[in-house]
Amino acid sequence: MKISDDALLQAIWQLQLKMLSKRVVSRSCYVGCSVVQNDEYNYKSQSDMSMHLCHRVSDKIGKQQIRKRIKRLITFGLVDWAYQNLTFHINSPQAKQAFEYARAFWLSHGVPEYGHSITMTEDKIQHLESACFEALMSKFKHVELIALYDKFITCGSEKTK
Repeated sequence: MKISDDALLQAIWQLQLKMLSKRVVSRSCYVGCSVVQNDEYNYKSQSDMSMHLCHRVSDKIGKQQIRKRIKRLITFGLVDWAYQNLTFHINSPQAKQAFEYARAFWLSHGVPEYGHSITMTEDKIQHLESACFEALMSKFKHVELIALYDKFITCGSEKTK
């Protein structure tokens, strides 16, 4: 079955939102839960996806085909490598806003900033993860393709100079 680049970007985006809903909270069985810091390192590391798990993006095409297609989107500048050639993510102003929104969601539900912690039951954490994902999907459901393609055009014109 075929999948368009736009549909693949949308699938990557939805997986990225799912990752953000869980990863903006640092969890430790000894210390408790806290919200990660709002910096570039955490933005990238909390929203990236590993290439060896790229099959989670879509089940409409095979693993190898998804890898090739993601690498092609990276070559075009529509998706970025987060760390070397191991992890990827959509890097855009909208993605940064989604990261900040996920942080704000957890903070508004009583989870403190990094450096402090709170203990929570696993059920409560899972409930908040689901609620955060739903909130992210309601606010950022569709990736802003125009911004990504504008980025592609800008990158493409810089490469030809």
